[in-house]
Amino acid sequence: PRGMTFYPGVFNDLTCEYEGAKIWVGWHGTQATQAHMGRLDPVTGTVEQVVDINNWTMGWNNYPPYGAAYDGQGHVWFTALRGEVFRLDVDSLAVDRWAMPQSVQSYGMTVDYLGNAWFGGCSGPVTTFDAMSETFTSIPNTNACYRGVAADSVGNIWVASNGPCGLMQIDADTKQVIKFHSAADFQNQCSTPVGVSIDVEGYVWMVDEAGWAWKMHPETYDKEIVMITGDHYTYSDMTGGGLNAVVNPQ
Repeated sequence: PRGMTFYPGVFNDLTCEYEGAKIWVGWHGTQATQAHMGRLDPVTGTVEQVVDINNWTMGWNNYPPYGAAYDGQGHVWFTALRGEVFRLDVDSLAVDRWAMPQSVQSYGMTVDYLGNAWFGGCSGPVTTFDAMSETFTSIPNTNACYRGVAADSVGNIWVASNGPCGLMQIDADTKQVIKFHSAADFQNQCSTPVGVSIDVEGYVWMVDEAGWAWKMHPETYDKEIVMITGDHYTYSDMTGGGLNAVVNPQ
């Protein structure tokens, strides 16, 4: 399993709390042409529902759903690596799917506060998909090797870059680069950034596969390194704080 996202559940106006939170996870089928998205109980781990994705044939179909994100509007989005983007209705379980342009490789993905999906790939530009017009837009000046992607609650898209090494910051509204945080900005402690996530306090976390993570303030850019033993590799929302971008945008 690779693609994973949190579903907050339904908001109760009386208690001011979400109820019925779930986790959605993607995995490969017993056949190369089939994949699955499953709904899990986050307390017990019980698989409550499985949605079969047939004709899993585009892109690198020997991989399962690669990235996943919840859009705050009742849909779980996920991707086939270098192939298609999918949108699953959590109530009806209906699935929409769109073929991606060849330049879109969809390693990591996220969804912004407007319900638009964003993708990073290891050759080609960062790309966004407008769910209303069903169109793909490439972001200028982002032709590199990108991995994890995360949206925050104030309109930034953050993308891990492997070459050159660093972190790309994009304005979700204008679709323009705000700043590329280079290896020098990370004291040259930058090897293979993979995962990016926003925690519940709004800090940006960039996990480096070489054995550490950087925690960065999104406005002051103050940074703190956290050494982590082992090989860490993720593309999805590892903190759960990414939900603030779609259920509680600023």
